[in-house]
Amino acid sequence: MISVPWVFLSILGNINAQKLVVVIAEGLSGAYFHRFSHLSGLRLFEEEGVWSTRLFPVFPTLPLPNRHTLLTGVLPRKHGMMSDIVFNWRSGLEFLNFTQESDFRKSDWWMTDPIYVTATQAKASVAMFFFPECNVDWVPAPHLCVPPRNDGMSFADERVAKIVVEATKSHDLVLVYHPNIREQIADIGPRRSNDRTATEVDKFQQALERLTAQARERIDLNVIVVSPYGLIDVPKRNIRVLDDYLPMELLQMSIGSGAVKQLIAMPGKTHQVYSQLRNHTPIPNVKIYFTAPKIGDLPEWYHYKKSATVPDLVLVAQPGYAIVTRDLAKQIPPQDPNEIKAGMSGYNNHYPDMLGVFLAYGPVFRKGFHKGPLELCDVYTLMCAILRIDDCNTSCGRILRIDDVLTSDTRVAVRARLNRTNHATLAKIVLTAIVVIVMLLVLISVSNNSILHLIRRRVFFVAEAEGSCDPLPDDSKARIMYHMKNKIVVRPKEQLDDGAVAKLRCHPGAEPSGPSTATCVSGKWDGALGSCA
Repeated sequence: MISVPWVFLSILGNINAQKLVVVIAEGLSGAYFHRFSHLSGLRLFEEEGVWSTRLFPVFPTLPLPNRHTLLTGVLPRKHGMMSDIVFNWRSGLEFLNFTQESDFRKSDWWMTDPIYVTATQAKASVAMFFFPECNVDWVPAPHLCVPPRNDGMSFADERVAKIVVEATKSHDLVLVYHPNIREQIADIGPRRSNDRTATEVDKFQQALERLTAQARERIDLNVIVVSPYGLIDVPKRNIRVLDDYLPMELLQMSIGSGAVKQLIAMPGKTHQVYSQLRNHTPIPNVKIYFTAPKIGDLPEWYHYKKSATVPDLVLVAQPGYAIVTRDLAKQIPPQDPNEIKAGMSGYNNHYPDMLGVFLAYGPVFRKGFHKGPLELCDVYTLMCAILRIDDCNTSCGRILRIDDVLTSDTRVAVRARLNRTNHATLAKIVLTAIVVIVMLLVLISVSNNSILHLIRRRVFFVAEAEGSCDPLPDDSKARIMYHMKNKIVVRPKEQLDDGAVAKLRCHPGAEPSGPSTATCVSGKWDGALGSCA
């Protein structure tokens, strides 16, 4: 008879051996996923895997902020990539979406380690395909990292899909970046997108079938597909030009265009720019906001506050509208206003058309399970749990919010591991607290001994008022203890207010001699205190 502990240990061992493929396929909105869900490569997830069309992205709902949040588990305000175009107004550095060499400088932009670095540190083997981030000098670097190809080939090409499938046999974590669907739907517009016009979706689902077929044959391969956000149609008539509403001499620079545009006013003109665009000449369907923590009026769930990469002012367009700048000398990067796409992202991350798609298939996932709402950070915690990585970033996600996508046995193993991790973390906290308390007690003991030593050797004064007066006539090294609002504070000799009374106090066993009090009168002490023998 097989014992229960042996079964539980075998479950843990099986979880430990699991491999994972994560495909980031941008552009599939949860709002119109039903147009493509009948395609066999996608239907498999509804019938035999897990699917959700209510994946909440982070704001702004743009490619890089969401991709980096998915891979780091933290919000953009923490990892710093607030947009595809980033300007650090403190240092003057510009990030131009991987179009210049400085964009890959780790010390400038990439301070939070993604899961592919954390997994490599944990001795897992990692392969990545078509990520621009491959050219960043990560330490340690993933075992295999293929940047975007110059010939345009992608995961949707049969030869490349076969290479990805082969990579799953020798690597624990395989990551694939696939922006082709987003790029095509942005050109034709989401409303016109279907299985006939959006040909990239059909090519993608065919490549996906090759991957899931491999997972079907194996007991250790799991597939996750994430489309972090959707797109919205933006008619040409809905494009607003900043120059038509704001005297441009008030503006030093604008950053980005489309759904979100940051504004840096000329020195001393920030409030004037805000007032102009909020009250005097507001831009239709575009609202200006302060970002400073105490006065900012952006929705809290945007988590979009002033920082080195977020200036004082930001324009946010309503879904379906866009804001651009005509004066290219005051625009980062310079962009022709006529280059706005038919479909755009970047809007309110709670807007229905902005929600993304989550798909999962493999031995650790439930069959035919329709998952409700989840957040992008939750997927990060799920990846860490499946790969059993202990040192993942402290995330904005919660494994308990997403572990219902797992089979019951896998969920038991994950929660057991979570409990052990929590106990270990609690033990570390308690141990740290004990060390801190011991150190404080030692410091207090040393401090008290020093004070007692001072009391034994010198006159000790207790002043019953605070303020300014000439110092007490005594040795320059003497100290005064002030009694202020029932709180004893030890400081070097200072000055007190008129009427302050200094009293002589001696250490037990020492005999006082001479006057026991001195009063501050007209800025002078009326006499010298005695001493302790």
